Amino acid sequence: MLELLEMLAIGFTVGMTGALVPGPMLFATIDTSLKRGWQAGPEIFIGHANANSAAGSMHEHRSNNSNPILAGIVASASNPYFWLWWLAAGSTLVLKGLEISMLAAALFVVGYWMADRSYFTVVSTSFSRGKKLMSPKLYERVLMSCGLFLALFGSWFIVGT
Repeated sequence: MLELLEMLAIGFTVGMTGALVPGPMLFATIDTSLKRGWQAGPEIFIGHANANSAAGSMHEHRSNNSNPILAGIVASASNPYFWLWWLAAGSTLVLKGLEISMLAAALFVVGYWMADRSYFTVVSTSFSRGKKLMSPKLYERVLMSCGLFLALFGSWFIVGT
């Protein structure tokens, strides 16, 4: 029983290490929550959780009619960190869980998902409520800053490898 709780805790803790990385998921959450409210975080998480099965059907994220689930799928599937993390750390921990039992592996994934859902719900709630404190001009600057940071981060990633 202790091993099962340990796998759940490891899944949550390790999941936070992925969720806290600034990248496409964070910026998709910020952008969509400013347009649609706090519900964007849980919806983006649903897309993120389904990214593996939907990676083959990527579509462009349209800013005028944001679909948070699609944004979560696209942000995850197009992010090299997502794939590297699951190929290296995620798959190793799932296999470790399978050495204990199928339930232990499932609890690792549940813990991982709990971390993602918690974090992206907090982010979307903060930004959707914080939007009321921003003028349209400041809102535009925040989005421009996020886009610039993401472009610089992507460039650094490409040049650094």
